[in-house]
Amino acid sequence: MLFDSTLIYIVIVASLITSLLLLWRLRTKYSPLPEQEGFFFESDCGPLFYKIYGKKGPWMILVHGIGSSHYCWRHIIPEFENTHRVLAIDLWGFGSSSKELNLPMNLDNQVEQIKKLIQYLHIKNYYYVGHSLGGAIGLWLSIKDNNMKKCIAITPAAHPRLVSKFIEKMKWLARWTPLWINKNLIRRLLFKLIKDKSLISEDMVDNYFKPYLEPKAHLSFVAALNIIQDKRIFDHLHEVPKGTVMLWGQKDQVIPLKIARLIQKKTPQAEHFTHPTSGHLPTEEDYQWVISHLKAQVK
Repeated sequence: MLFDSTLIYIVIVASLITSLLLLWRLRTKYSPLPEQEGFFFESDCGPLFYKIYGKKGPWMILVHGIGSSHYCWRHIIPEFENTHRVLAIDLWGFGSSSKELNLPMNLDNQVEQIKKLIQYLHIKNYYYVGHSLGGAIGLWLSIKDNNMKKCIAITPAAHPRLVSKFIEKMKWLARWTPLWINKNLIRRLLFKLIKDKSLISEDMVDNYFKPYLEPKAHLSFVAALNIIQDKRIFDHLHEVPKGTVMLWGQKDQVIPLKIARLIQKKTPQAEHFTHPTSGHLPTEEDYQWVISHLKAQVK
């Protein structure tokens, strides 16, 4: 979710200015983030955190975007937990999941961990709902996995041009310089991502900031940009199944209309719906609109 040029530039510059302070910070011992009412699956990349809601009905798998976690689905889950079995995943590298980069953070490895978790939970058929990076992963998985009933991709980051040449050149620096991400920076990022600023609460800032208390979180963030840069997602969009659904925000500053239209042109077999005032996070700005579209699809 958080990956446009301006945002990355702010993060990298801030990391350079505060590098001396970080030397002190990194001496502090960190433990895994505490998490209640969830489970960990031992993947090839370390523990993957997930939560399950509901005990009956078809499966819905919820996958967040870059820089986010299962927290982004908090308004969506209550509408479905009585009629569906809902699996909310923290992707490898994000949320409460492992930040270890013992394998390359790429499309194939990220998808493989999701597939192994699905197999572990004996899920045979499922609806997939993904936001931003999670949406792009879902579009790719819809081509590869016949067990997916339908993919609903919310503002999917499915074009390599979303990662600019500037970001590509600066990625090497971020690997060596821990990023100084604090609550004020997260608040500024949310102000850019959400059109209606009144919706941004301290609880929201705290929860989006929480994973970055771990010193390796910034490395996972940068590494995950490789997935967005993978040209195969966009190049194979014509193969996504008929009936795939994509939800867009008219005021999205992360995925501009020019890029969204390229994706839409590549997928005439999909259904496209655009919120007239939302930015990149319709799950925050108008979750009832998202819920209404989901209810029409995940029957």
